[in-house]
Amino acid sequence: MSFEIKYFFGSKYENIGEFYNGISIVTNQKGLKGSIDHMGKEIIACQYREIGKFNKYGLAIAQLASTNEWGIIDKKGKVILPFKHRDISSYNYDVYFRVGNAILDAKDCHKIAEGKDSKIDDRVYRFNNKIYDAKKGKFIEGSFIDFKTYGNMYFGKTHEGLAIYNQNIEHIDTVPCVEIIRECNNLILRKRGSIREWEYALINLETGEYVPAEGNIGYDTRQGNEDYETEVFLYHYENDKKSTIYINSNNQLITFRDVLTKNIYPIKISDDRTIFRVKDGYEGIYAEDGEKIVPCEYWSIEIAGNCYIVETYYDYISRYGMFGSDGAIKMTPKNKRIKYLGDNIYDVTDEEGKNFLVDENGKLKADFSLPGVEIQGQKIITDSFEERNAWIRRVTLELKAKYLERIAEIEEQSSAEIKRLKADCDKITEYSSEPSYTLPKN
Repeated sequence: MSFEIKYFFGSKYENIGEFYNGISIVTNQKGLKGSIDHMGKEIIACQYREIGKFNKYGLAIAQLASTNEWGIIDKKGKVILPFKHRDISSYNYDVYFRVGNAILDAKDCHKIAEGKDSKIDDRVYRFNNKIYDAKKGKFIEGSFIDFKTYGNMYFGKTHEGLAIYNQNIEHIDTVPCVEIIRECNNLILRKRGSIREWEYALINLETGEYVPAEGNIGYDTRQGNEDYETEVFLYHYENDKKSTIYINSNNQLITFRDVLTKNIYPIKISDDRTIFRVKDGYEGIYAEDGEKIVPCEYWSIEIAGNCYIVETYYDYISRYGMFGSDGAIKMTPKNKRIKYLGDNIYDVTDEEGKNFLVDENGKLKADFSLPGVEIQGQKIITDSFEERNAWIRRVTLELKAKYLERIAEIEEQSSAEIKRLKADCDKITEYSSEPSYTLPKN
């Protein structure tokens, strides 16, 4: 289109500018400027010494050639602001124009402020101590000493404290903050508490989640296990209720109730399941969302199949119990031993020394203290512990031998298949290496 316009109007215009918002600024042989549309039709006669770009509202700064004074016109050449000004500038002509000491709205040139102007980002501007939201076309309530943006959040420093706004510039809270601490994608706001010496608010800059300062008595950090990202721990204690707010290296914010600890470690136990091992004096297990599975009341915890074997330790004596994956108690911790055998089968020795097998629900599978014992269909009847133990060893060794025999069989089959494939590959290699022949020419 530009080439066609230049070709058709070449004798009339010295220069034809690029089209912007549907208008091209043109310059005639005398150096005066006007405008044309996409069809080459002259919209504004060449009578101006200077015309700026038209903004999204169709307004542009212009300088009249006859008087050298500045004004503002629209796309049709209508004068919106009279030509009687020595200078008009624009920090962002889609937001506002500056005329002398006045700030004019870029849409219709009405006066919105006076004094100094500065840009905070593409949406927010500062006029003196007032903050202007260009997207909403209005000022944010309040007078600010300073106004900054972190991530998707906005923070305004006032005489009362720090005003917090989300990415839509909606007010969240005002904190009497005395210090801002940056921890990865989080901000810790440190303030003096009315009862405690310090309290801490937290803002997750990526998700916009906000944890108010009331009740937060401290925070801590730790280098994460993945990519050395910082993990943040915020400690909360109020009305005899304690909790730890944990922000991991994936920027997930999780609350663990009833614990005040930095000892929180994620454990991936399957492709779709992660748990947390938590230690607050004693150990506990929590789900991905922070829901408690095993309370922090146990000396140690073993992850065993779909269950958790827990150990208590009193007066130098250990006792063992079992929790299911849903947090339900399957066996109270009063047994001398619980050993995981695999396939969600557990070998239990109770407080009286009796030995039996249970499944993941604590249901009895085999009782070795009874005369009749059955393992995978094989039975023995005896009153002798020695005979019983010898029989168990023999049966388990037979089972192990069967497993090893099957493993060897599979390995042998795999080896034979590999040899066959290699032989086929050698044939192809031999064929491809034979000399090629061409037909003789007649």
